[in-house]
Amino acid sequence: MLFAADRLQHRDDIVALLDAGACVIVDRYVDSNAAYQSARVDLERRDEFVSWATSLEYGLMRMPRADFTVFLDVPATVSRTRTVTREVVSGRPADDHYEGDHNLQLTAIAQYRTFAERGDWLAIDAAANTLDEVVADAWSAVAARMPM
Repeated sequence: MLFAADRLQHRDDIVALLDAGACVIVDRYVDSNAAYQSARVDLERRDEFVSWATSLEYGLMRMPRADFTVFLDVPATVSRTRTVTREVVSGRPADDHYEGDHNLQLTAIAQYRTFAERGDWLAIDAAANTLDEVVADAWSAVAARMPM
């Protein structure tokens, strides 16, 4: 609910930008919340939770729907290695509440991969490619969907 409430605080700004014809790019949106939070729910109730979470944000909170989602697919082991390295480089702790729970990471990644099977998603292998390649692939995907 806290992540949804945070997005809700920005809804009017997002809508105004979209109404003005801007392209709005956000880092982690409604489906991210659904992926991580549903990873905490028993498998047999996961789809029900995803429906509830998306109905809350798109229905009740009237958040604009994403036209397209770029998913940077990284295995949990690679992600873990990167978070440990991040602490050395940036001083930010290696583990936050989500990154420190390996099982949560595995389940959330599986949920993201399920979402990525939809037509409005593009999965980019962000582990096998260099940062420059990942950025180029992401920008190419976004540019291809931009109205001219």
